[in-house]
Amino acid sequence: MNTQLRGAFTARILASVAGSFLFATQAMAINIAFINPGGDTGFWGNVSGTMQAAADDFGHGLEIIHTNRDRAAMQTAAKDLASRPTPPDYVIIVNEIKQGKKAYATLSQAGIKVMFLLNQLSEAERKGLNTDNLVGGLSPDNEIAGYEMAKSLIQAARAAGKDEDGVQIMALLGDLATPAAVERTAGMERAIEEAADVSLVRAMSVNWDAEEAANRTRKFLQKNRADAIWSANDPISFAAQSEAEAAGLQAGQDVFFAGLNWSRPALEAVQDGRMTMTHGGHFFAGAWSVVLLNDLAGTDSLGAVDFPMSAVTGANVDLFLDRLGDGDWQKIDFTRFASPDGAYDFSAQAILDAAQ
Repeated sequence: MNTQLRGAFTARILASVAGSFLFATQAMAINIAFINPGGDTGFWGNVSGTMQAAADDFGHGLEIIHTNRDRAAMQTAAKDLASRPTPPDYVIIVNEIKQGKKAYATLSQAGIKVMFLLNQLSEAERKGLNTDNLVGGLSPDNEIAGYEMAKSLIQAARAAGKDEDGVQIMALLGDLATPAAVERTAGMERAIEEAADVSLVRAMSVNWDAEEAANRTRKFLQKNRADAIWSANDPISFAAQSEAEAAGLQAGQDVFFAGLNWSRPALEAVQDGRMTMTHGGHFFAGAWSVVLLNDLAGTDSLGAVDFPMSAVTGANVDLFLDRLGDGDWQKIDFTRFASPDGAYDFSAQAILDAAQ
């Protein structure tokens, strides 16, 4: 499943509970709260944006609490929701920087149903945990994303003749704990292990911080060569690009870059050749979570739901910019993604079709 759009891919979820679903025309609205681990701009802003657009389409109530990667704020938000006289029907949380287990326990003790988004609990974290109020989890394939990003860098470096002395890749990791970061790193490492002419000369955690990425890139390039720089997301990649250019290196020629998020600046960088790709589409998980909770009514659990991310490259970037470049998620009718038989199509092609 290595095609860039994976348009043929359909995320299939088999309903395990007998009875009928209530779909886009659900008679009773539900109230949802989302503890967003980030801010209201960038990637996490887009997660909130797609979630709000979907909630509006279905007629559900949605409260979004941004916590700006502050551990204490994440737990405070969970405690506040749990202590309300009338709590939300569902709370969506993210296991960012390993804060999910504690937040879930707080909410579950108050009898609130919880859904995990993007970053799930590990098997170790689930051990001994009462999961009666866990309705499911929604995750993208981060390992494949990290793998395809690295492959694109290797291919670009080889095409530029960098493999004569062996391709040297530097990697800027998101962090060492968040599941998405760990999985993307594993994909990157797998791609490099498959290539005899490629070496990972340095892998550094930058804690999802662009300034830290810039500092580490600058210090590395002062004494070392990198033919390509793999970055856990788009902002990290842009920070590295700035430092490479300051060192007299041209992005897309002297050193190659790949990122992840489908951010508009990254789409434009792919278009003009400064990046080999931006992987992603996972900010639509905000919308997918509302679709699934809408269809969940009257059942107990969704289970674990996986969906694909997709690569935007020079071959398809014009289409993505035309359909999604404006960031107007309200123009998409997310009720079309509800499924009467539990077979969901959350592919990039389905998104592009809906955004026409």
